[in-house]
Amino acid sequence: MPPEPRSDQPHSAPAPAPPVSGPTPGPGGASPGAGAGGFRVDDAIAQLDGHATKASRHVCALAIRQALEAGGLDTSGHPVDAKDYGPFLQSHGFVRVGPANGYQPARGDIIVLQPVAGLTSPSGHIAMFDGTRWVSDFFQRDQWGGPGYRKRAAYEIFRRR
Repeated sequence: MPPEPRSDQPHSAPAPAPPVSGPTPGPGGASPGAGAGGFRVDDAIAQLDGHATKASRHVCALAIRQALEAGGLDTSGHPVDAKDYGPFLQSHGFVRVGPANGYQPARGDIIVLQPVAGLTSPSGHIAMFDGTRWVSDFFQRDQWGGPGYRKRAAYEIFRRR
């Protein structure tokens, strides 16, 4: 089966992503850290942190999708580009919590950043808060994921309810 096309990849093909894995679910399919609807935020974060690197590989949407799957979310019909994940997340039990004054990140929050013309990838960016830092396909220094996004990117933050 050919790999799915992704516009968030560099022109040269990266190494295949490692298989999604995580702790064995407990009774009822939930594991410690299970949130609303059985989403297992601990499993999602373990997948994300376990495969992130120091520098971007330009596969943020793939990394977040694999984390969502590791957490038990059915990602059928997922968008290709990071910038398009907002409505998808909302249709899967996430609610918009930011931007808002006084926003405090929580484990499992997901930021969806829109592209900034001429400064960022046209695919946008997506990352998850692991309780300590923002992570996508790499460990980020802040929620923005890069200098172009820090300048003026439109964004939304989602949390699973």
